[in-house]
Amino acid sequence: MQKQIISPIILLLLFACSSPKKINSANEEINCETKWQYFKLTDTIRGTVVLHRKAMAACGRVPFASLTLVQTINKDTLRILELCSFKEFKVSDKVIVWPGFIPTSNDVQLPRYRTMDLKFVNDAFECSVTKTCWGSVITAN
Repeated sequence: MQKQIISPIILLLLFACSSPKKINSANEEINCETKWQYFKLTDTIRGTVVLHRKAMAACGRVPFASLTLVQTINKDTLRILELCSFKEFKVSDKVIVWPGFIPTSNDVQLPRYRTMDLKFVNDAFECSVTKTCWGSVITAN
């Protein structure tokens, strides 16, 4: 009797664990990044934080950057990348963006978050923001 109960449970677990799951690949994230239009920030910008992701790790042999989407006073939304930044911003924080260091390496690691089922968080709005620059984001007074 006990074997009859355990066997179906084991079979269920085996099939559940081995069933293929659709996982968004890193290629989808990279495809979004190929649409980014980089520009060199030459002046300060004031705006409001729409989204912020701090760097995943401290800079060392591999450089890491934070990502902040900022809506400007002119209602233009920009993606600001900042090297080695653990600053924290909340949506609707007023900020100033200064021109920042532009890395010479293309190996900068950007914040990538995954859901519990390993899908990349990459929504349509975030991908719709194409204007991208390197800068330093600070809280506005």
